[in-house]
Amino acid sequence: MDAGFDQLKLGIANEDHWMSTLEYEGSVVDHFGDIVGKGFRECGINFTDLTRICFLNGPGSTMSIRTLCAFARTLKLLQQVEKNAIYVANHLHFHQLYQTHVACRHLPFCIVAKAGFHQYLCLHVNDKRQLNVIRKVDMQHLGNDDAIPLVKLPHPSLPREECVDYRLSRCLSLLYLIDPCIWQTTSNPDLYPG
Repeated sequence: MDAGFDQLKLGIANEDHWMSTLEYEGSVVDHFGDIVGKGFRECGINFTDLTRICFLNGPGSTMSIRTLCAFARTLKLLQQVEKNAIYVANHLHFHQLYQTHVACRHLPFCIVAKAGFHQYLCLHVNDKRQLNVIRKVDMQHLGNDDAIPLVKLPHPSLPREECVDYRLSRCLSLLYLIDPCIWQTTSNPDLYPG
């Protein structure tokens, strides 16, 4: 699951194939239940059939991501999923994997996401096999090296055409990279602390 800025991406997978992929643009908070219900009806499954929940926990729309967290916490509280079946990853590392493994973007590049009024989260990608450390930088330090292209994650203040997106249908393999650097199991899902 991914709830970026006014967009919800929901996929239900069975090992090596997608059973359902849904993308919805609009208020995630208002329509989350309907979209999830539609996905489960398409697959003919129940919440108890889930063996793992993977979702991106930010940076992004706080209310939308909290909706995903509340959904995962509720399923855990109702004992619909095992407590160690919930996995989270941040958007920057997920996009690093997507851009290098799926989109085959040339290295090096830098992924950036707005973190505040004049601050960005910044992730330099130099190696396809290594997840780098995410740093918080001020706007004046962003893009000092013009030789490295910037890959911008969505934000309401940025035009959509300036930002990267991904195809849910192409990223199934990334969900099975259960690596402590990218997907971290949690019993208390929450927003990315960046």
